[in-house]
Amino acid sequence: MILLDKPAGVTSFQALNALKKLAPSAKVGHAGTLDKFATGLLVAVSGWCTRLVPWLADLDKRYIARVRFGEETDTLDPEGSVIARAAVPAYSAIEEAVSRFVGPIEQIPPVYSAVHAAGGRAYKLARAGKDVELRPRAVIIHELEIIDVSLPEIVVAVHCSKGTYIRSLARDIGISSGSRAFVTALRRTQVGPFQVAKARPPHTITFGGEVISPAEALAAVGSMLFVTASDEVLQNVANGRKISPADLDNAPDSDGAIVVTGRDGTMAAIVEKRGDSYRYQLVVPSTGE
Repeated sequence: MILLDKPAGVTSFQALNALKKLAPSAKVGHAGTLDKFATGLLVAVSGWCTRLVPWLADLDKRYIARVRFGEETDTLDPEGSVIARAAVPAYSAIEEAVSRFVGPIEQIPPVYSAVHAAGGRAYKLARAGKDVELRPRAVIIHELEIIDVSLPEIVVAVHCSKGTYIRSLARDIGISSGSRAFVTALRRTQVGPFQVAKARPPHTITFGGEVISPAEALAAVGSMLFVTASDEVLQNVANGRKISPADLDNAPDSDGAIVVTGRDGTMAAIVEKRGDSYRYQLVVPSTGE
């Protein structure tokens, strides 16, 4: 895993090109897309570690967003066309509107997004001139703070659950304040425990000290138990054979996902404990690729 600081003007997919050049035969991926205009933390993975994305994609995220009031664009960002205008509200109205969006909320994703709609991806249907109807989704805004004001713009710091669209949040705050709004700048500063301060611009990556091992990454996430096993047991794991609690050095009593490592800390598998049995969810390839 590598933490990338994505620049503005490139897609998340394009930001991975630097990794592809360093490892042209390996798969590459990321745990959470950033819009083309946005900057900040992109959690990138390569090789077999692309299979870790399901455990990384559920993490909370933090953003800094600049929101402009008085207009709304079709894309809800600076790359779109203005589709609505309204008077810029008083700061008191904005402040009151912001307070309404803290906690569990229902949010409709932007039409220009990769969300699946009837017939395909929403943004593709929108570009084709088709009407797109998206259902509200439950998300959580853990924190939402105004950190700068220069009307018609404000800057907000957001801590939110997975699946939250900051563009939709800006749109809804604009409407709630009696106006319209869209995001003019967006930077992701954190994904779970991983911070943009420790990320590198894509063009500076060398596969050197910036690489985070899979076991280190999952340990940082902190939501999974770790157990160790002997080399003999690890051979059984590599071949997908059944293992039991007696095979593990420190088998937990509780059910759930478990990371199995060698006694040297090298990751071997992720298993799910159900009673006295284990079900494999991921086995690290012996080649490491």
